[in-house]
Amino acid sequence: DKWEKAERERSRPLAKYKFIGSSFPQLASGTQVLVIEEKYEAAEEAGMIYYRGVFFSLKTGTLVLDFYANLDDRDGMMPEFDQVVNSVTLLNP
Repeated sequence: DKWEKAERERSRPLAKYKFIGSSFPQLASGTQVLVIEEKYEAAEEAGMIYYRGVFFSLKTGTLVLDFYANLDDRDGMMPEFDQVVNSVTLLNP
């Protein structure tokens, strides 16, 4: 909950920035994670960028997997990203 609040309230000096949302899904392994989604305009005609961060809470800290894609291409890339996230095996959860 603390990470979600901090991410939501953090100031971002990005053009057309928008906090899309957050959720606390449970992965196939049973691990609950925090997922943050944002979008913003990239510099130099690159278009809108989509960001998804997956936060794993560990005894020793937090592991974050970051995913960036062109906003228009994100739907085609999400299955691969979800596969990567679900393949993470925590040694000391």
